[in-house]
Amino acid sequence: MGRDQIKTRFEQCNTEIEELRMMFRKSKNTTAREAITLQIKNLEAEKLKHRIIARAQGIDL
Repeated sequence: MGRDQIKTRFEQCNTEIEELRMMFRKSKNTTAREAITLQIKNLEAEKLKHRIIARAQGIDL
């Protein structure tokens, strides 16, 4: 994975997490909130993975 790809995907994860958090706040449905929570956790894990890869390659995020 290249430097630009890592930075781009990291930023996309941040954007998607923010969008999901807004959806979570608006949602009244418990099942939907649980699904949104899982999506957020998955994106945060992916973001952490990219942060680790970036650090190993000497890339500042």
